[in-house]
Amino acid sequence: DVQRRKSELMEKVGAVMREYREEYPELLNKLSYLEDILHKTERFKRSIELAIEILEKISRESHKNWASFLNRNVNSILSKFNRDYEDLKFDTDLSFTIKPKRVNKLCTPIEVMSQLSSGAKDQIYLSIRLALGRYFSRSGWKLPFIMDDPFITSDDERFVEGMKFIISEIAKEHQ
Repeated sequence: DVQRRKSELMEKVGAVMREYREEYPELLNKLSYLEDILHKTERFKRSIELAIEILEKISRESHKNWASFLNRNVNSILSKFNRDYEDLKFDTDLSFTIKPKRVNKLCTPIEVMSQLSSGAKDQIYLSIRLALGRYFSRSGWKLPFIMDDPFITSDDERFVEGMKFIISEIAKEHQ
């Protein structure tokens, strides 16, 4: 009985060894292929991480430059449309705050969207767009501004002041 059991086990071991000899070279090739893929993937991942790091640095520098330019220019534009707001300031991430003149509180962009009138919002964002247009036009090529009823939500006084500004200053520079 022990001899028979030994013979059965030897047969099973032999079958496992044959299977091992048949499959091992192919499995080694697959392992080598997968290790190569893993190596390439890790290199690609490092390249992507480096690219992201560089793009984030460039983005931060660009946002810092834009914020600086906007902080120097946007308030003078906004004052032509709406004198009820002052001190529109951009942070280096391009978030901004603005202060209503009659209130001693800064409004965040979320508060601008939820608490200010449609006219005030439109005037603030138009001022920002015009200032950005000036920024991108510094190289000599003046970008045109395409506006579709930019003062449609403005009251009559702000409409007139805004149109005077567009005609007297923006039109000379950009269209």
